Amino acid sequence: MASRSIELLFGLGWLDRSDGDDVNILRNFSGPISPSSDDLDDLDGVSYHLEAKISHDPFRHVPFWVRAMYSQADPSEDISDAGGIGFNTLSSAVGLFGGGTVGGTIERATSVASFDFLLPVYSHGAISLYLGGKLLHLTDDLDLFVENTFNNTSHVDFDATSVLGGAVVAATFDIVPSNGAGFGLKGFGSVALLRGHHEVEYRADFPFASFFESASDDEYKWNGAFEAGMTASYHFTPNFSVEGSAMLYYFTNVASAPKSIPVSQAVSAGPSTDVQYDDVLYTGFKVVGVLRF
Repeated sequence: MASRSIELLFGLGWLDRSDGDDVNILRNFSGPISPSSDDLDDLDGVSYHLEAKISHDPFRHVPFWVRAMYSQADPSEDISDAGGIGFNTLSSAVGLFGGGTVGGTIERATSVASFDFLLPVYSHGAISLYLGGKLLHLTDDLDLFVENTFNNTSHVDFDATSVLGGAVVAATFDIVPSNGAGFGLKGFGSVALLRGHHEVEYRADFPFASFFESASDDEYKWNGAFEAGMTASYHFTPNFSVEGSAMLYYFTNVASAPKSIPVSQAVSAGPSTDVQYDDVLYTGFKVVGVLRF
């Protein structure tokens, strides 16, 4: 008689994002000022993980696997400059210049959401192989809020979004088999080829001058997504265990808000913007509980 088992995994983690290139994103009258994009690269935050595994004879030990993950980060930095503050766009900066010392806040918000569905295709000994599909949604937003001594204010932002989908090949390999009891150690890796829609939006709002402008650009591009991890588990009962994992995610050619700023035209020279790309690395860990039915 055929039998089926179900595993539900849920837990929290911590992910840190690193971008490939440093970009001068701000300037005053004289030239570039801090912070640069690397100074706003403290992009770590809580990650949320939910997975389900359904096993069915005759491959009971190789489950159909659904995985979902989400993480976001939003660092900010206060800034002040007597020479004004603006985004370092192509022909002229866009922000506030003049009217005394300008102060404000620059905020960067990033997020990543991932969904995988994996079908078992091969298992031999400690190794299992999967084929499936992968969906990714990444955002990278830069917001500049500035005000001068006359209480004139402006808000300028660049928002970059990448929505990706495609095929994934994944593998797991047992290093220390748990056999449903005690301690276990397992590795995981995946490679995905994805087609992505990438978009950047620019907006500038100067309420004191009744001025607003915006521009956007989008295009399609092929992307790669790579993942590797190591998971240690401990089975407290046949129906409950806890897993701790070290994780690495690497995404190529995703839309970058900082890199789109230097190629954008603003105010009298525009407006226009252009999608620019960067590679993104996420590293971190997660701890999940596992229920078996």
